[in-house]
Amino acid sequence: MMERIKSKEELIKNLAEELDMSNTESWPFVDLTDQTVGMRFDSSIGDPSLDEDLDGHELVDIEPISSREGYEMMEDFARTRNDDECDKIFRAISGHKPFRSFRVCVETLGILNDWYTFKNAAMLKKAEEILSDYDLDFIDGKIVCNNPKNVLTFIYERPNFEDEEDEDNEDNDEEE
Repeated sequence: MMERIKSKEELIKNLAEELDMSNTESWPFVDLTDQTVGMRFDSSIGDPSLDEDLDGHELVDIEPISSREGYEMMEDFARTRNDDECDKIFRAISGHKPFRSFRVCVETLGILNDWYTFKNAAMLKKAEEILSDYDLDFIDGKIVCNNPKNVLTFIYERPNFEDEEDEDNEDNDEEE
């Protein structure tokens, strides 16, 4: 069970952490019912029963960080470095597999912790922007959304395993 958010700073911090882990198959959400921040997963890759606890909850789904935004973050970091490091980073990210090459480059340069510090600050800033973009705020001790268009009531759809069982039984009947 996720911890209830108790301040705007905590909301920003938790949202930033979830944004950092998001991708095309998972995205952060703000649960207005439980007053928490969490991560939802594409049902084709995750366990759909994880969503069962969200049934009937009011959620604000947050768009994950795009690969383009991640790439721009690496470029911004490179621009904060001295000329030599900047050149090496830009060479690394301009080739094949830019994210992996970036990681190897900053490890080799010994600036991985600097990258983490930079990325954390960028994620906190992004989380603050998202609060504004989605009309989310922390008022009178709770998370609120001032734009009802951004809020969805989550309906859990129980997976239908009966159809799969029927198909399995048909296959067994044909084998006999």
